[in-house]
This record gives sequence, C-alpha cells and structure tokens, in this order.
Amino acid sequence: MQSFFLSFNNRDFILYLLLILIGLIYLTIKLYGKLQQINFNEKKVLIFIRTLIWIIIIVVLMEPVFNLTVSKTDKNNLFVLIDNSASMNIKDKNNTARIDKSENILQINSLKKLKKKLSFHYFKFNSGISEILNDSELKNLTASGTSTEIENAFYYIMNSDNVKNSYILLLSDGVSTSYFDVYKIINMLKKLNIKVFAVNLFSNEILKDISLTDIYYPDEVSINSKFNIELKINAVNYNAIRTKVQLWVNDKLKKHIPVILHNGITKINIPVVLKKKGINKIRFKIKKAAGESVFVNNEQTVFIRAVKDKLKVLLVYGKPCWEYKFLKNCLESDAGINITSFLKLKNSSLIKLNNISLKNFDLFIIGNIKYRDLPAGFVNRLIERIKLYGTSVLFTGGENSFKNGDYHISKFKDIIPVNWDKAGEIFESEFTLKPTPEGMLSDFLNSSIQWNAMPPFDKINIIKSVKKNARVLAVSSVRPDFVVLAVSKYKLSQIAVFTAYPTWQWAFLNLGINRDTSDYNFFWRRLVRDLVSNRFSGFNIFTDKLTYKKDENIKINLISDNNYFNSDNIKVKLFRRKNKEYVFVKNIVLSKNSITDNLYETEISLGNYGDYKISALVNKKYAETFFVVKQPFKEWNHIVPDKNLLKTLCASTKGKYFESIKDFNIKKYIDFRNKKKKYTISTDLWNNWFILLILVGLLSAEWWYRKKKGLL
Repeated sequence: MQSFFLSFNNRDFILYLLLILIGLIYLTIKLYGKLQQINFNEKKVLIFIRTLIWIIIIVVLMEPVFNLTVSKTDKNNLFVLIDNSASMNIKDKNNTARIDKSENILQINSLKKLKKKLSFHYFKFNSGISEILNDSELKNLTASGTSTEIENAFYYIMNSDNVKNSYILLLSDGVSTSYFDVYKIINMLKKLNIKVFAVNLFSNEILKDISLTDIYYPDEVSINSKFNIELKINAVNYNAIRTKVQLWVNDKLKKHIPVILHNGITKINIPVVLKKKGINKIRFKIKKAAGESVFVNNEQTVFIRAVKDKLKVLLVYGKPCWEYKFLKNCLESDAGINITSFLKLKNSSLIKLNNISLKNFDLFIIGNIKYRDLPAGFVNRLIERIKLYGTSVLFTGGENSFKNGDYHISKFKDIIPVNWDKAGEIFESEFTLKPTPEGMLSDFLNSSIQWNAMPPFDKINIIKSVKKNARVLAVSSVRPDFVVLAVSKYKLSQIAVFTAYPTWQWAFLNLGINRDTSDYNFFWRRLVRDLVSNRFSGFNIFTDKLTYKKDENIKINLISDNNYFNSDNIKVKLFRRKNKEYVFVKNIVLSKNSITDNLYETEISLGNYGDYKISALVNKKYAETFFVVKQPFKEWNHIVPDKNLLKTLCASTKGKYFESIKDFNIKKYIDFRNKKKKYTISTDLWNNWFILLILVGLLSAEWWYRKKKGLL
C-alpha cells in the first residue's frame, strides 16, 4: 500500500512567503496595468508570465518535498558473532580448536533451514568487529586476534539499523580481555527485545597452563654490571609445581633457573649481566609442564641496550655561570656518569689541566672560555686524542665561545663543525630549541618533551652554517637559520656544538624550583650518552623502536656522516629468525629524505610475529639492527572459558545456552512473525534542474514578448 504527501522544509516561514507573494502579484498587476503601449489582453499575458515567475521563486524558497510512503515486510534478523581472537585456537582433548567448533555449528542443518525465515548477518570480532560478506571467508575462519572485546561487539550490533526484536548467536569462549559491564549490556538488550544464544565450545576437562605474562626490565644498563629482571608468571590449575626458566642472551643459552610455581601469580627476579655493548636480545623460556594446554605463552623476548659503565666526563668552563652549575648538578646526579670539573675563576688559571690524564675521559665539555685561557699543553694533548685515538667533545655557547673566544683562529678551527665565514657573535632574543627532521631521529629529541614549553634561552652564538659532514639536529624557534645543536665526525672522534645560552632557568629547575626537572636532565644525559656511543657518527641503520605489535608501522632509518652513498648502492635486507638462524624475508627499498641529504628512510609493517634483523651494505660498509614483533599474551593468559558469562547473557535475555553442539537448535525460541514497516521516500522538488529550466524559460518568454511589443 502506498500513499504520498507534500511537505515544506521552511514551513515556519510559509505565512511570510505567502504575504510576500501576494504583495509581488499586486505590484505586478498595478505596474503592468499602467502601461499605455499595449492592450488589455497583452497586459494579461505579461501579468500571467510574471505571476508564474513569482510563484515558482516563492515555492522554491519554501523548499517543497515530495514524500512517498511504502509498506514493506522484513524478516527478523539473526546476528552471528564469531570470536576470532587467539584463544579460540585452544584445542580440547580431541584436538579440536574452538574456532573449528564454531564453523561446525554454522553447518548444522537446523540452522541452515532458518535462512528462509530469518535474515542472517555474520560478523567476526576480536579487538574490532567486521562483517563477513562471502561464504569463502566464513568457511576459512582463522583465530589470530590480539584481544576479545565482547562488549564492543554487542554495542556495534545494537547500534545497527532495524535491530529491534532481533537475535544474536554468540560463538565465543566468553573470555573478555577488556572491561565488560555485562549488566549494562543486558539492560540494553532487553530494551531492544534482543535474545542471545550461545553454545558450549569446550569440553569439561580441566585446563592447565603456565604463562609468562609480564617482564619488567630497564631499557638501558651498564656493561658488566649486574641488574635484575622481574618475571611475572601465571599458573592455572597447578600448585607447587617445579619447573625451570631458561635465560637466553643474544641467542645463547646462559642458564636454567629452577622455580616453584603456585596457582596464580608468582614473581621472580633474575640477575643478568650483559657483556656486549649496544643492543642485547634477552629471551626467557619456561619449560613445558605436564598437561599444559598452551605453549605459545611460555616465552618472551625483550631488547636491552648496554652502554659503557660509568662514563667519565671532563667539564671545563671559563667563568662561574648558571649553565655551568646546571650541567654540573645534572651530570653529577646521574649514577652512570663520573664528572670532573674545572672552573676558571678571576685572576686564576687552568694550568692543572696539563697534569690531567686525558685517556681516562669519554667526553670533554668546553664552554664559555676563551681559547687563550686553555693551557697549551692541554689543547695539544686533546687534539692528539681527537685525531689519533677518537673521543667526543662538546663545545657549548657563551660570550667567550666560538668566534667570541677566537676559536676560528685556533687549533680547533678545523675540528669544530662550523663554517666560520657564516658565524657571528651574539644574538639576543628569547627562543626555544626546535628539533630538525634529522634531529627527531635521536632518542633525546624524539621524545615526549614539549620543546616549545621549555624555559627559553636568552642568547645564542650565531652559527648559520656547518661543515659538509656535520648534521644539524636543532635550531632556534625564532630564527630557524641559527644552529643550536650540530654533530659531526672528525677522523675517529665525534664533535658537537651547542650554541644557546644561558640555561639559568634550567639551573633553577634542577634545584627543584617551579616544576619537575626530568625532561631537562633527560635531554643532557641522553645527549652525553649518545655522543659517547657514537650514535651520530659513521654509517648506521636503526628502527624507531625495538619492540612492535603485529601490523604496526616500523620506521627504518639509514644515516651517515657523509654523502658517500645513494639509492643505487644501498642494499638493505630483512631477516626473520627461524630456529637458530636468520632466514631472508625480503629486500627493503629506502627513499632519500627530502630535507636531509645523508638520510634514507622507509616504513614497513609485518604480519608475522618473531625476531627480526635488518642488515645494510653500502660500499663494503656493513651495519645491522634488531627488533621483535611481539605477540600480545593477553589472549593466551586467559585460557579458561567463562561459561557463567555466557549463561548469564542468555538467561537474562530469554535466550538459550546449549551445553553441547548436539543439543543446539534455536528454532523453538524464535518468533517467525515478520515485521511490517513503513518507509518514506523523500524527494526534494525545489533542488531540481527542471525547476531552474522552467524559470529560465519563463524569464526568456517575458523578455521576448516585451521586446516584440516594443517595451524594451
């Protein structure tokens, strides 16, 4: 049965528009009535045309809509929610996985026959939910989801169209790994009169499991120093079981740790010593226990960076100042740094520097001191170490630094990575540090620190250009052409400049005034460590993180301190560990960064869990890095099905929970009376080209007639 009616979008203004129309028609009749050049019948024609024009314009302003009402009979909906999270791979004593049982239920004849009377909609869900649109996908379900979010799946269905008086068949083990307010969901289902059905997908056997749920470890440690890694192990249906935890370091078995596990969570601390500098791969593996249902959650891998124990820093400043105090306090408070400081006071010299053994230091910081105030013996020995042995030197800003301190005519002029012809004296203006795109690749600049919120600097030693092999990591926020932080390789050494000063506000912060100082300490401590570790030097390939999730973007960066390579001679390969070897996966193509000449980069994502290695070969130079695509164990840590949850959902919504697949038959619980609904199809009459054509036609006809009668 069909019916139609007319409506207006601007019905609130219809009365005003009608009054305007009457007024326009009245004026039209009055104006054309006064014309003497045409007779009465000709006036009627013009009045008629103009009146039609006014009527069309006013009606269009009312925005008329044509509405057609149609009655339609719909089938009731059956929404099939299939849990495809990883826990659905758990097998029973007959070696049948829960996901396979779900597929078997969908093939039951009693369910297939209902397709004639119900409208079936299939969905799979884990951390998200998506509709299954073809039979092939339905017959080849895989369970690989990282979490089970039953509540979100129900919300998705309840927000669908035409969901009232529908049915939901939930094929799940009922173990929700996210927050689930079951009674809130039940109340919403009741309001919509939705019944829930579920089936027992698991046998009644007692499931046992041991899982390594969490590892707590430091990101960075000192070489040859003992530190603890805490393991959190969950035992399900085991009590006082004796087992062993294997510790693997860089793919070599180091030791077996005997442990006794009780039902529930057990925490153990394992002492570890790393002897390899750089990234170390640490893997823990728990021995399989008798009767254990799942083995994939028995091991985990982490990466820890090992650095030289107790970095030794020599700090030399030309006068007492806040930046000296800040740096000294900051580095002294770091347990991993030993600092020796020399400060030139008025009418004193730094002659004692000639007696210091320089080979004991990893980094030299020279700040705000004129070149002539540095003892000649110290300068000569430092330059010797820079050229022959390799060390790290940081030159910081000040009124006696760089050109102001005559370093452009000193023995350091070729070592400091500054183009002296584009270096000036002092520029005074408040600004903050702004990382460059290349600087954002570094650990201490690419962090959560809000640089524009840092206390501002007041002054800067003007440096507008750096040497060819140097990299600019940060600039002034006010004058981006002013270099703040730059790093370069000089022979075997790493040389850096930091031109901004003073850091007096930072010094107050370090004393605990105003706010937390962790951001500021982190910046300098990380800079010191990266300078010493040669993070910025040579030829290097690295990823933005060491641990990734499945399908997460992995940023790969290849960087060098010179431009000796290009896209033609770069060979980068990806390997995945299989047993004891790394197996080739694919070649990786890098693209040149549009801003930085000596940086190549790309992004990849990986769909397989595992340990990976990236190797790079450029002009016979080799570098490699490691990372892991880690499987979330949230699913595997909850293997025991939650029957009570499923039963509560079914009973509260007047559905049915079936204890076995053999008993499954929902036919007698379904109301097959079809729903009659009325649909209204609306069509805008005013927003139409045909109306515009009529209006243009009438205006043209009026113009032609007036011209014919000599009225134009």
